Amino acid sequence: MKKFFGKIKESLKKATTPKEGKGKWKFDNGETYDGEWKNHEIHGHGTYIWKDKGTYTGQWVNGKQHGKGTHKFLDGSTEEGEHIDGKYVPKNLN
Repeated sequence: MKKFFGKIKESLKKATTPKEGKGKWKFDNGETYDGEWKNHEIHGHGTYIWKDKGTYTGQWVNGKQHGKGTHKFLDGSTEEGEHIDGKYVPKNLN
């Protein structure tokens, strides 16, 4: 998941991203995350919005999608499933 931090250096990330609790962050590439953080990492429940406006809402662990979540695509379709250590395991496609 580190790729989502774009060109932000690790030291800058720790100085500027939320440390604990809930918060919203806009990355230098225009993508955003709104949700829970732990130790400057995306961790807990939250929504990530890519530049193309596709979204993922679900569980995160240590900066990676991990657990149940839903992807919403530009055409309005959704896909629910589970991530294990950042790897997607589809459940169904609408």
